[in-house]
Amino acid sequence: MMFHGLNMKAFRHTRNGNPGARENPEECSSIPLCSAWGAAIITKECFMETQELHRGRLIDHIQLVVQDLSASQDFYTAILAALNVPMGGTGDGYFWADELFVTAVDSPSALGVLTGRHHLAFQAQDRTMVDNFYQAALAHGGKDNGAPGERVYHPGYYAAFVVDPDGNNIEAVYHGEAMRSSASVSITF
Repeated sequence: MMFHGLNMKAFRHTRNGNPGARENPEECSSIPLCSAWGAAIITKECFMETQELHRGRLIDHIQLVVQDLSASQDFYTAILAALNVPMGGTGDGYFWADELFVTAVDSPSALGVLTGRHHLAFQAQDRTMVDNFYQAALAHGGKDNGAPGERVYHPGYYAAFVVDPDGNNIEAVYHGEAMRSSASVSITF
């Protein structure tokens, strides 16, 4: 059975202490949650087994249109520094870092419309980086939306959540020990 592109056999069920693959999500007392892989059914009794993940092939860029560019620039500069991601640049009415572009509501590319509430999850290299992200966010205008800690999404999922100055739910997540095929995808033109 497929659920948002995930094979439900990838979820292990441990009801009554008997582990085993279940094809039916109804066999688990579960609720839908959002994870780094999209909607998934995960609870204390059902969790996602380790899978291969692909990064750098789906999202070209994300644009957030904000009310107060200065407050957002202070916030994102601080949290990205905590994640060892340098700012890419700034211009009249915008700033950017890697795939993230943040523009003022009155900039030509924004067309005078705020983007709304979004959830963005940034990758962290370890738990300490998640903790540092959380502290930097709170010190630069962010509001607590979930202190650093393990989550039920899969074993080893360590994350912190904050709300940015425009109400977006911003997360830093460390998925545990994993081998990366590359530190990043580099595109030159």
